[in-house]
Amino acid sequence: MRKPIETILYLYNKVPSRKIWILISLLLLQTFLIVPLFLYERSLQTSLSSYRIKLNDLIMLNTEYKTLREKVSFLESKISNPQAGGITNVINEIASPLGIKNKVKSIKNVTNRQLKEGFSEETADIVIEKITLNELINIYYKIQDMPTILSIKKTNIKKTFESPQLLDLEITLSLYQLKQETKR
Repeated sequence: MRKPIETILYLYNKVPSRKIWILISLLLLQTFLIVPLFLYERSLQTSLSSYRIKLNDLIMLNTEYKTLREKVSFLESKISNPQAGGITNVINEIASPLGIKNKVKSIKNVTNRQLKEGFSEETADIVIEKITLNELINIYYKIQDMPTILSIKKTNIKKTFESPQLLDLEITLSLYQLKQETKR
């Protein structure tokens, strides 16, 4: 078997026409220049598609991050509300605008404990008597829309003996706040 250079020289000497030599040169040029460029372009296309997938993943992560950041900001604004005072003040803020402050029969503080990561929880049992269904719904909306974090631990709703349209509400409500020494 001949070496490639010897084969080329042999063909050059044997073939009378220079056109074949030019054709062979072009084939060699294609083999050593164009094919590698084509393969390089293929690898670049593959890389580009993988980068596009990564870019789409990053865009989705960015969107998710912004959504979570908005939620965290909302919760931080509720947690750091300095005007909440205590659970009694919060209950008065709920009952006064609804006109049911005189229907709140008792507010009994159950616990006031310190939680991990700088939070405190204040829990109270509240009894509200002779309210309508509309007032009950408004109470729940008011609890949800308060500028503090409130959690309903337990609810007990009973009809009154005097009128089936009136309800007695017993609710255990917790207020979460930053500990006093960590507030700014």
